Amino acid sequence: MGSQKFDLLVSRLMDLAQQPELLLLIAIAVPLILYCSVSPKYRWWVIALWVFFLPITPVFDWKGVWVAPPFPFNKIVFHGRQISLFLLIILIPAAFKFRGQNRDAKVPPALFGLLIMNMVYCIRYLPTDHLEIALTRLFSFLAVFYVLALSFPHWVSDRRDIYRYLKASATGLLLLIFASLICYVMRPSSVTPGGRFSGLTSNANYLGAICGYAMPALLGLSLSPALKIKNRYFWLLAAAFVLLILVWTGSRTSLGMCGIGIIVIFRAKLGRFLIAGIPLALFVWLLSYFFQDAQSGAEHLTSLKNTRIEAWTYYYQMWQKDLIFGNADLGMKVVENSYLALASNAGIAGCAAILVFLFLTAKTCLQLVRLRTNDREVEILRDIALAGIAAALGNSVFEATLLSSLSTNMFWIFLYFTLADIVINRIAYDPYGNWYLASQPPYQMLPGQYGLGVPRYGS
Repeated sequence: MGSQKFDLLVSRLMDLAQQPELLLLIAIAVPLILYCSVSPKYRWWVIALWVFFLPITPVFDWKGVWVAPPFPFNKIVFHGRQISLFLLIILIPAAFKFRGQNRDAKVPPALFGLLIMNMVYCIRYLPTDHLEIALTRLFSFLAVFYVLALSFPHWVSDRRDIYRYLKASATGLLLLIFASLICYVMRPSSVTPGGRFSGLTSNANYLGAICGYAMPALLGLSLSPALKIKNRYFWLLAAAFVLLILVWTGSRTSLGMCGIGIIVIFRAKLGRFLIAGIPLALFVWLLSYFFQDAQSGAEHLTSLKNTRIEAWTYYYQMWQKDLIFGNADLGMKVVENSYLALASNAGIAGCAAILVFLFLTAKTCLQLVRLRTNDREVEILRDIALAGIAAALGNSVFEATLLSSLSTNMFWIFLYFTLADIVINRIAYDPYGNWYLASQPPYQMLPGQYGLGVPRYGS
């Protein structure tokens, strides 16, 4: 299985070398992307581009046939994984350059727990016949960890960078959805196998999960007092649009994780719910008239069929065969549960790694809940991080997202834990704004609600 994937990657790279037009495009794109990645202002464009390409893979119908999307998306989909890997490699020099930008930044503790989980999972298979795929997954996760955990916290020097980070991530998702809708207009069968909208991703559940992960960020941007009112309504409309797409995917797990994020964002905040919830519902209602085909996915949401219990039972039985070392016969295959997948594959070492991750995650969430501030902007950022982490934990029970490496799910998980660490260790303990004013003195300050200047980032 692993050898086949590795051989497929090599063969596709060889195909690229035989296409002059693609080589010319690469020759132009590489210097441009390198320039943007090391630019303090334009590096976020590369992040948006990376988020756009991360989930792009061919989608197969129930017969195993790939219905290619129209040109040029067929080329993009076919080489989507290679492009996302290429962008990750390009980000490494930029990540190294900006490591010294903010020396107070550190790796969020929970991400160390996530690192341990994935290292245990991959190391378990090094002495087996799955050595190639284990090494590939290990090195790809270490590269992702270096960029997103070791370096990205240093990229965020002020609150404006936080919003750039959130906007770039959300923009990448919106670009993916719009590209998928273009394909739907031109060739519907290429993005809706079985009637559920999968877009340019591998399946409908994956696209739904991406929408669920992004919802806390979209709602947070629509509520933040730091943004202009027109920009806040734009992100609220984007949240309604993404919610409608999520319904179209028909993913019950994704709808559940989205609900968790919404509940955390609006917990005990009736006024906040009325401000954003009512327009959100109105936007969804209006958009549903333009996307009536979304009802085909909505029908799957009402199904009570348990599609996971059979797989969970099988993996639990396989784990029972070797509780200490796990069962290598599984061949690095994962079940739709992050914790059961690691325990069944890696045994007691995997269980220990899970406990470390959950302990550090619980500690982070408790710090966020206990955080008290009079700054409404800080409160919104805190709730974005808390909602994102809660949604990720909910999704990890039904999908093996915590054991992925080069994926959009992992990107959002790293983002929310990074945001949580920034809020806890930097913003919350500097209520007068010295943290960001020191590095960006020319910000225009307007009168704030609490007597402090509130910077505007919406332009």
